[in-house]
Amino acid sequence: MSGRLRAHQGRRGGAGARRGLLLLPGPSVRLGLTAVENLADACLTAAGRPPGACNIPGPAPYDRDEAIRTVLRAHGVRARIGHVPLPAARAAAGAVQALARLRPHTEPPLTRYAVLGDHTPTPASRRGSRAQAHIPVSP
Repeated sequence: MSGRLRAHQGRRGGAGARRGLLLLPGPSVRLGLTAVENLADACLTAAGRPPGACNIPGPAPYDRDEAIRTVLRAHGVRARIGHVPLPAARAAAGAVQALARLRPHTEPPLTRYAVLGDHTPTPASRRGSRAQAHIPVSP
């Protein structure tokens, strides 16, 4: 499961869904998700390669909202997905992060990084090709 889905899922499956509604930033996007097996394989084949970020996509991109619905169903959570306009989601994330800084050792439940990551198609989803796996990405 990707970090993005895990962030939505929270500590318990569907923890982010309140009163049957899970709010996500912007409209759904296509995302490349990475299976643990693909990640392990990439780590094993990385020896001798130059350091840097790599794309480790799955076989095909996924629709973000549908992937999250699948995770929610797997955990028995009945929730609708709602969409918050991106400018409002970014503003809310900035405010939440600022408030969290007032309380030391507090993790904000929402960050600008999460909003950006949730609405930015990954390079793998744009290419949609497994042939791109394990190829270092330029910084």
